[in-house]
Amino acid sequence: MKTKVNFKHLNNRKYQQRVWWRTLLPSLLCALLVMPVLGYSSLSTAASKPAISAKSPAPATVVNINHADAETIAEVLKGVGLKKAQAIVSWRQKNGKFTSTDQLLGVKGIGEKTLTANKNKIKL
Repeated sequence: MKTKVNFKHLNNRKYQQRVWWRTLLPSLLCALLVMPVLGYSSLSTAASKPAISAKSPAPATVVNINHADAETIAEVLKGVGLKKAQAIVSWRQKNGKFTSTDQLLGVKGIGEKTLTANKNKIKL
């Protein structure tokens, strides 16, 4: 004897709201179990994995503003783009070498915040 299956409840909104997690839960569990096996781990950090770069070596952490070009200055100093770096180079060409990091305040676009943020990255 066959029993007749009633599928009307599948269109019922309350039923759909109640069982949505039944389809989501297996997918989440599978992802949590498979990802560490494949090498993807939410617990790993970027610092634990070595960065491999074929393009260029790692940027310098300190820049000599009396000898560096605009691209290097812009790359190392936080908040300093290419235009500000070019302004630093043109100030250096016009006025001579920097004798103090505070002289950077005379460069257009360089303020107190930028100077204090990069104080440890600047070498004379």
